[in-house]
Amino acid sequence: MAHVLGVAAVEEGAEPHRIDSNTPYLMDRLVELGPRVVVVRRTLDHGDGLTLCKALRAHPRLRHARVLVVSSTQQTTREALAAGSHGHLLVPCRIPQAREAVRAQLEARPVVLVVDDSRAQRMVVVPSLRAEGWEVIEAEDGIDA
Repeated sequence: MAHVLGVAAVEEGAEPHRIDSNTPYLMDRLVELGPRVVVVRRTLDHGDGLTLCKALRAHPRLRHARVLVVSSTQQTTREALAAGSHGHLLVPCRIPQAREAVRAQLEARPVVLVVDDSRAQRMVVVPSLRAEGWEVIEAEDGIDA
């Protein structure tokens, strides 16, 4: 499966790195790489993929990375989303399915909701956020939000 995901990532213009779950200082290594997408197997040789997913989403330097959980059971979809995953890939799969899953994560942008009753204030804040790559949703008040 690693080969299929690696090929899919390269075809989508990403540079894949394979890191064993037993790697010392795993989180430090991930911070060093600064990935946009982390693909995690549900069952790891040295741990639990969903636990790693939760740790990634909670880490201050990695929380913006997209997390794609890979497993052989459809039941994992719900579990993965509950753990903070952005998606689930059912395996075995072929390169086109893996490529689509990787592309969806690479194309996804972070979303922020800006709530302010001052249109002028939103006009100052929103363009800056969009320039940083955020998808911005605006609301005038708490009810609209």
